[in-house]
Amino acid sequence: MSMRTNTHRKQRAGQPATRLPRGARALALTSATALCASLGMTLAATPAQAAVTLTVAVAGNDANPCSSGAPCKTVQRAVNLAGQYAESQDVTINVGAGTFTEAAGVVVNYVGGNPKPLSLTIVGAGADKTTIAPGTATRVFGLVGDFPIALKAMTITGGAPATGATGTAGQPGAAGAPGGGVWKASGTGSLTLTDVAVTNNSAGSGGKGYDGPNGSNGTGIPGNGGNGTPATNGGAGGYGGGVAYSGTGNLVITGSTISANKAGFGGEGGKGGHGGIGDAVGADGEGGNGAIGGNGGAGGAGGGVAFAGNALTVTNSTIVTNLSGRGGNGGAGGSGGRGGDATPENDGGDGAVGGNGGNGGNGGGVEL
Repeated sequence: MSMRTNTHRKQRAGQPATRLPRGARALALTSATALCASLGMTLAATPAQAAVTLTVAVAGNDANPCSSGAPCKTVQRAVNLAGQYAESQDVTINVGAGTFTEAAGVVVNYVGGNPKPLSLTIVGAGADKTTIAPGTATRVFGLVGDFPIALKAMTITGGAPATGATGTAGQPGAAGAPGGGVWKASGTGSLTLTDVAVTNNSAGSGGKGYDGPNGSNGTGIPGNGGNGTPATNGGAGGYGGGVAYSGTGNLVITGSTISANKAGFGGEGGKGGHGGIGDAVGADGEGGNGAIGGNGGAGGAGGGVAFAGNALTVTNSTIVTNLSGRGGNGGAGGSGGRGGDATPENDGGDGAVGGNGGNGGNGGGVEL
């Protein structure tokens, strides 16, 4: 008895963990679970949520939730809904057969405080079945973001961003917008094109240079005509008629055809102002000098693909009959103003040279 008692006391002194009966352990676990639930806690990490699928169909309605049973009508509506899965889920947009005319193209712009999915994949029913085109003078897809984007099994056609704005005093014409079919504008996210046809798109042409005003006509004495104002240069043509990538990630093209696309033309140089006419009154009424014309803008590079990123990979694809942009014509120089009609007749102003034509763009197919 004394030995058993001593053993029992040693166990108490060591303070071993008390082993509950099986039923008591189950009860304790149930109680702990209930307590965590009441406090809004969980005992284990929640599993990752499944990928989200949205659906677009010709017969859909943009008031719908883009589900398979209630599809949206436009790709843009589905893209907007994809943003609600803020960095938590991969989103796939299934686009049915037919032609989808997107009013302002498809703009994917999840930057700043805008929510974004983990990745975005837009899948058509096949390049011979699904066509996506813009409804106005803009590109088909404009993409911005630091996450992977994939376009699959569709035809991308008809993209043509507007010509750059005309130059103003002292400022050249604006450059043409890049990427008639697809433009990945910035960010680290990769762009993947798989089984896609990118055809008959063009980047924007450069804006025309500023036309210099003519010099004023002379009045009174000495009555010299004013000099014309110099013109400004035309804007550069946009690059990447079919596809333009200017982020810091990768562009992967697989099983695709990129054909009959054009980079933008360079804008025409502005015309130099003419010199003003000298007044007939007084012996010194000389004509003003004409001003130089502006240079034409350079043509855009990369008729099919223009790439400025980390790595470009092209596999089992055809890139054919694409054109880089031609340079813009130089603007005409202004003519000198006529001298006044006094006797002896006064000197006319000097005419000015016209601007140089712009260089044509590099890389009809691909420009790196």
